[in-house]
Amino acid sequence: EFSENDFFSNTVLEKKYVMIEDDDEPVLEKAEGTDIDWKEGMNITVKTIKKRQKHKGNKGSRTVTKTEPCDSFFNFFSPPKMPEPGTEMDPDDEEQLQNLMEADYEFG
Repeated sequence: EFSENDFFSNTVLEKKYVMIEDDDEPVLEKAEGTDIDWKEGMNITVKTIKKRQKHKGNKGSRTVTKTEPCDSFFNFFSPPKMPEPGTEMDPDDEEQLQNLMEADYEFG
């Protein structure tokens, strides 16, 4: 269990792998992780980037703020999402997702 901390309010973080039988061999169906309740401004799985943008044809500018994912141990609890049954996928995307799921399982 986690003690109270400045980053998130969860006391427990868990990850579960759901397996199914396929020809008498267990196969990974999906992985589920705890949704982390990050405290305001403390999510270390993303970084906030502020950029100044110039207006076209105008001398003014504005600041745009966006978030981008970054590497973190806590990404382990956000496994790749499997598509809904019956959803068609591009073969390359399907292979990439399969590779991500296998790597996630091996890491776990």
